[in-house]
Amino acid sequence: MTHKNRYQWFLPIITVFMFITLFAAVLRQSNPLTMVELLALTSGIYSYVLLLMIAFLSTPLKWLRKKITEEHQKDILTGFFVLLFVFVAIHLLTRLAIPTLILDSISSILGYISLVLLVTIVLLTIIFSPQSFGIARNKLKKITASRFSHFIDLWMSRVVVIATLVAYFHITLIPLYNQNNLFMTFINLYSLIILGVYAFKTFQSYTSPKYKLIDSTRITAQHYLITTQSNDAQLNQYQPGDIFNIRFKQGNKIITDNPLKAYTLPDSFAGNQLRFVVKDSTPEQVFQNNISQGDNVILEGPNQNEARNILKNQARSLYLFTAGSGIFSGLSLIQQLLYQEKSEQPITLIWSLTSEEDIYLLDILNTLKETFLNFNYRIILTNEKTTQYDYGFIDATYLEQLLNNNDLDTTSFIISGPKTFVQATETFLQQMNVSEKHIFTEY
Repeated sequence: MTHKNRYQWFLPIITVFMFITLFAAVLRQSNPLTMVELLALTSGIYSYVLLLMIAFLSTPLKWLRKKITEEHQKDILTGFFVLLFVFVAIHLLTRLAIPTLILDSISSILGYISLVLLVTIVLLTIIFSPQSFGIARNKLKKITASRFSHFIDLWMSRVVVIATLVAYFHITLIPLYNQNNLFMTFINLYSLIILGVYAFKTFQSYTSPKYKLIDSTRITAQHYLITTQSNDAQLNQYQPGDIFNIRFKQGNKIITDNPLKAYTLPDSFAGNQLRFVVKDSTPEQVFQNNISQGDNVILEGPNQNEARNILKNQARSLYLFTAGSGIFSGLSLIQQLLYQEKSEQPITLIWSLTSEEDIYLLDILNTLKETFLNFNYRIILTNEKTTQYDYGFIDATYLEQLLNNNDLDTTSFIISGPKTFVQATETFLQQMNVSEKHIFTEY
């Protein structure tokens, strides 16, 4: 169960608004159109709007990544691409001679009916994207997480921008458009804003600090602590808890088609050095087999933690249950709430591990506990009894003892870690009548 961020509606709403203004501007000054002409007009305008929005999504805007999670961006982007293919196909079909000869005699009344149906489909597909396309959620994740998908990501923005420019010049050559001052004003405004932002951020990326890998240490089966060094000593643009996608380059060759997840820690910032915990869950173990000191490091982000916008500035108590290396995603959220949001809500971390030798990050947890009076943590060991830590499993009995004096209606819960751990803990909480809207999960 995952809670959706309200900001994921922002881009689809802007897309529909752009389409409506452009379409209204054309109809305001055009003569009655046949069904074929209406379909061609609608699909053409909407295809161009989708190109603009895909270009916008491909722009590394920090504020956008802070408002919309990476998962939601991929959902929206996938939906936009499906819509783009559909409307480009409709546009090409309506430009062919055969359907034109068949449908030219149909009155414009039927054309308007078809237009209403088409716009309805547009709205429904955007509102329920991507499920409305019949794409199962688990299949969509396999597509967006595939190596091929990430290879496309590397070139998508460039291809989309070129296609947008070609489409723009095509539009300016069509009399129906270029003789319509209102339409051209809107199209120029939208194009200038989005492509201008893309050009500015692209230029900025070339002048931003460059990082090189200078050290790496394996801390779990899938996690590495890496140290990077920048040619710019000013690293105050990043904060503890920031999450990045990270790629590595050797010369001009990007050696990680599939970006890795990277987490900053409270002690990540020292002079011109930046430290991360990097997660490499790829089957080929890219980091272990292909990364070496001196490689260039490409940062994408920082990205938003899914639960942050829902939890920040709330007076609710917060419990975070995590197991093993799931600590990193949970710890990033805690740091975002404490360091970035200055949250004063009581926050308790429960970390389940096999034995005492598996414990790491104690210095960081103790620093957080000493710095923020509203933060506390407990460690529970499943296979070893000690006098310092809890023993057993995070099960119904443990949760009842832990939460005995808490008002569950004013408490939020976050669960991160292996899928079986997340599902079991979520089930135990639901059996205690904790509302689903107060539980956030992350695998």
